[in-house]
Amino acid sequence: MKASDEHVTLMTTEQGQVSKRTQCLDYMHRGMDLESMCLYDFIANMYEVHNQSSHAVVQNMEEEPRQGQPCNLCSLYQEAHPFHATCHRINKTEGHSMLVNIIGVWLPRESETGTHNLHYASLLVLWKPWHQQSDLKGCQSSSTKNRQIKS
Repeated sequence: MKASDEHVTLMTTEQGQVSKRTQCLDYMHRGMDLESMCLYDFIANMYEVHNQSSHAVVQNMEEEPRQGQPCNLCSLYQEAHPFHATCHRINKTEGHSMLVNIIGVWLPRESETGTHNLHYASLLVLWKPWHQQSDLKGCQSSSTKNRQIKS
């Protein structure tokens, strides 16, 4: 997928600056407590909430458990995210039913001529945790081994 194929939402920060929003940007700057979560699980199992105040969010994360339903995991974005001070992610309750909507072009099929490598690269992007493209580059040889084992 080319950068020009990515769907982008424009939003304004509290300071009045225009900033782009994409699922990939949100994933790349997810909280460190979500380090081992793959992109697919991030899209399927997390949702975004606007903070009433970032101080209150941190306090809620550190509070003692209360009676009733257990609280869902709350994760702050890393500081590099344009909305780290105003938004955070919450893990959906276990057992939720959600249809995943990955915005953008369809993933290439393995059977399509000339897209074999792109197909496997797309699967790595979805199923292997990463923060930047270089995190995936070292997987090229292991993806070839995985294809050979599967065959």
